[in-house]
Amino acid sequence: MYINSLRAVTAVRALRQGILAVCVTSAQPLPASETGLVLQDSVAVRLIDATGLTSVTTAGFGMGATRAAFAPFAEAAGLVADSRGESEAEWNLTRPAIAFAVARLRTALAAAPDFAAAHYLLGLMDARQRRYGDALAGYRRAAGAGPPFSGDPMKALFLEAVARCQAAAQDVARGTQYLDRGKVEDAGTAYRRAVALMPDYAEAHANLGLVRMLTGDLDGAVSRQMEAIRLAPDLAEAHYNLGSAYSRQGRYAQAVSSFREAIRLKPENAPSDSVVSAVDANQGAYTRSVAGYQHARRYAGLAGACFNLGDTEAAIEAYGHAVRLAPDFADGHYNLGVIHEREGNAERAMVHWRAYLKLARNDPAQKAWLADARARLNRLENSREK
Repeated sequence: MYINSLRAVTAVRALRQGILAVCVTSAQPLPASETGLVLQDSVAVRLIDATGLTSVTTAGFGMGATRAAFAPFAEAAGLVADSRGESEAEWNLTRPAIAFAVARLRTALAAAPDFAAAHYLLGLMDARQRRYGDALAGYRRAAGAGPPFSGDPMKALFLEAVARCQAAAQDVARGTQYLDRGKVEDAGTAYRRAVALMPDYAEAHANLGLVRMLTGDLDGAVSRQMEAIRLAPDLAEAHYNLGSAYSRQGRYAQAVSSFREAIRLKPENAPSDSVVSAVDANQGAYTRSVAGYQHARRYAGLAGACFNLGDTEAAIEAYGHAVRLAPDFADGHYNLGVIHEREGNAERAMVHWRAYLKLARNDPAQKAWLADARARLNRLENSREK
């Protein structure tokens, strides 16, 4: 869920926000077959160790496999096996690593369509990406080959992986509900459970980082966003959150870089997320956002950081882009009014003060800012009349 907070920073209201989290789950892949021969391949040995199983059997390269298919399968399986973390039965795959594993497994299956172990491992990778229908179809194809994939232990391993994914997603959703009710600490507890279930759940790390930021732990916020970005380099919202945390630390040059990366990864022509909420971290006021706000807030974050670096030209350009994307983005108009007034452009400032007063007049959370905007506008209008 996006969480947006508005805060005064050197007289300019700088935008803050959180992210929409999706579900990823952990995997426990095993190459196996129906014979009683123990597979000694180093890939299988690491997989056995990672899953805690005492034996895995195979015939040749595995049921349904060919020599050409086993090579890409071994690459994928080895990558997954090596991703095991220090803690018990934990996996830590980055999003690019998952994509690589999926590509190699598809190559293996193109060479050997009946390769049972490849279907099983691909099903687990699908589960990590919330493609549960594809995941279960992959398991059924593996199980159709017979033991051991059709046996209870392998089925239990597979269903446990899916269940962990679903449980982590439920915790993220629960955390979002808590944030919508202003229960930030409860949200943090839910996000921590999601991370414990799945340490490489990038979106859960980013949401937990947002909670850290809202509770004042800026170093913790930065650390969590950096972990989210390590796991999912293309997660635009983690880059945005990182920029927000940097801005609160006064690290504006780094904030600018993070905001620009968020914009590059998710420009305004990208589809917006399905659900957005706004939160004022200071007043605890939660409201629904306007259309276009999701993209506009990236430019608003960039504008605030640029302003604090003294680059008013870049700030005006970025805030202008934000209000073009979301014409009823009240805070963008407020900030443009502040900047234009400071730059001595009274006419442009008055345009944005009037727009802000019209857009924010019915929002109780804007009460203090409305009084300030009215005073500024009256002062400029009186000065012009004189």
